[in-house]
Amino acid sequence: MVIGDYMSILDRFKKKKELDKRIVELKEQIEESKNESLKQNRFSSYNFSIVEETLNKVEQLNDYEKYEFFNNIVKNYERGNKLSIEDGEYLNSLMSDPNTTLAIHRTNVGPIDKIYGMPNNTIIDSIITEGLINNGHAMQGSYKENPSLSLTTSPLVSFGDLINFFSKYKNNNVIVILQFPKELVDDQLDMNNPDQIYNREGTIHYIKPEFIKGIVVKEDNQDKLYKVEDLLKVKNNTK
Repeated sequence: MVIGDYMSILDRFKKKKELDKRIVELKEQIEESKNESLKQNRFSSYNFSIVEETLNKVEQLNDYEKYEFFNNIVKNYERGNKLSIEDGEYLNSLMSDPNTTLAIHRTNVGPIDKIYGMPNNTIIDSIITEGLINNGHAMQGSYKENPSLSLTTSPLVSFGDLINFFSKYKNNNVIVILQFPKELVDDQLDMNNPDQIYNREGTIHYIKPEFIKGIVVKEDNQDKLYKVEDLLKVKNNTK
């Protein structure tokens, strides 16, 4: 073996050792972040299975730069996370179901009062009992039979979508969570059988309430998830 080859092998060994050390340091930072989130009852993005799987894959590539790049993206998302541990775990379990497609609808319903700790709002009541109106085609000034779900909903496929629910769009303060069987709706929100997705009243298409899992309400200190079954329980008891 010539001296040049030996030095090249030695350089690669030193670099790998340094990268391994830096990845270990990052993993320690991640663990500290998770522990801090637990103290604050805040669901950490590091608890998402998709995040942990990606970090493990990047680590196996022994590429610190990629590991650090992905880790920094996660940290940015983490700053916007205002979900409790319980709510985050519930939504993460929905996202982990391989047999369903998740989607969200952003909307602003205005001021929200509460009854027995649950949102009391006529728009929310209408959504969970009658379904979510897909009025995207009407907003475009044309009628479409079986309008695309993408006109009123967006796929929920990543931890970024989950943590960064709220945006400047519509100044939205409520996120509707929808879950469809994959045999009816694929990952791009294309429908296999619209008749099983919609209820119709004239030209109005309602996404059936059975596909609505809950809502997330933007609150001052912590965004709060309310499951449909809990909302309906309170609503029925207050009639």
